[in-house]
Amino acid sequence: MSWLDLLMSQTQDLESPRRYFYFAGLGVLSAIVKRNVWLDRAGAYKLYPNVYIMLIGPSGIKKGLPIKVAEKLVTDLNVTKVIAGRSSIQAIIENLGHQTMNKDGTASKDATAFIVSGEFSQSILEDQQALTILTDLYDSQYKDTHTNLLKSGKSILRNVYLSMLGASNETHLHAVIGQRDIMGGFIARTLMVSESKRNKKNALVHRTGNTIDYEALSEHLKTVASLKGEFQYTPDAADFYESWYEEYEPNEDDTTGTAMRFPDTVLKVAMLISMARGIDLLLTPEDIQEAISVCGSCMTNAQTVTNNSPGNTTTPIAKQTSIVLEALVKSESYSLTRVAILRKLWRHLDAFELTRVMDTLKEANVVREEIDSRETYYTLQDHVIAEYRKHTATETRILKYN
Repeated sequence: MSWLDLLMSQTQDLESPRRYFYFAGLGVLSAIVKRNVWLDRAGAYKLYPNVYIMLIGPSGIKKGLPIKVAEKLVTDLNVTKVIAGRSSIQAIIENLGHQTMNKDGTASKDATAFIVSGEFSQSILEDQQALTILTDLYDSQYKDTHTNLLKSGKSILRNVYLSMLGASNETHLHAVIGQRDIMGGFIARTLMVSESKRNKKNALVHRTGNTIDYEALSEHLKTVASLKGEFQYTPDAADFYESWYEEYEPNEDDTTGTAMRFPDTVLKVAMLISMARGIDLLLTPEDIQEAISVCGSCMTNAQTVTNNSPGNTTTPIAKQTSIVLEALVKSESYSLTRVAILRKLWRHLDAFELTRVMDTLKEANVVREEIDSRETYYTLQDHVIAEYRKHTATETRILKYN
């Protein structure tokens, strides 16, 4: 059983969506390893496993508990700074620059930290430059030193390694993420984990089922936090990734840059999955395949969130098409009647607009139309279904927990 398996097992009776705990676990692993492990990208740069993660869902879906579990695990290990609560970007930078003491008594000037927030829109105090600076600080693989000009003076950050786990609903998220952040790189660097309903109902009255054993969870984390060195591919993993990379074609219509950054994101997450499994610093084909699947679902979530942004310049028909496709994807057998679509989506489009959307999708060979004596059916084409399944982790560990 991997560490992620253990975390998922201990939280399976809780109401929070399963994927929230899985990604919170990835956030913990990312925070504690810092710049101690990396993957050499053929001498071009060292890729570190720092990740930004955003849990998205409506109020009351229980986003806060996975955040609190992650915060406690990282705080108790005491291997990196933990920045929680409301803060300005200036305060975060100053905190990053503070010297800390290592467990062996030596001083560390490395700018490492874990930003954790149960409501992201409230944690970053209003500052037009905040997300731009966070975007810059994410790219630790390209430069070791960051120079920032603050109101209090110039700040030089060395060996920057910043990871983040936040949560928000779409409305609050849109309040702090503008079109500049969507197209400027913040969204592309953030794993968007969107859910719409709870895992289950649990009144939490009786102490039945599994409980969170922080001591047991911390045992493996202590070992992971002490790891140092370069990741290597197993021979099969190197061949697998290279073959996948050659076949991968980023979506040219993606204005966020998420699709272009996807291969590096996959490798970051694969390193985290590997360290949840063991401490050999080896990437296996299974690690990479799981990372492709879970990151693929996040890329889809990012596109949905940005399409819904008030500042998005996407045309109305493009938004309507996205909504119709989402309804078809979530339907049984990837098929709906015309009447069913109008009943489900009457707030978003009328009968004339649906006809226009479907005419476009039919010409693009995305859906097929079938008419019997009483109903008109719209069904996704087989190649579209196959592509969707490829990116939704149908055979990964995450779906096993749903």
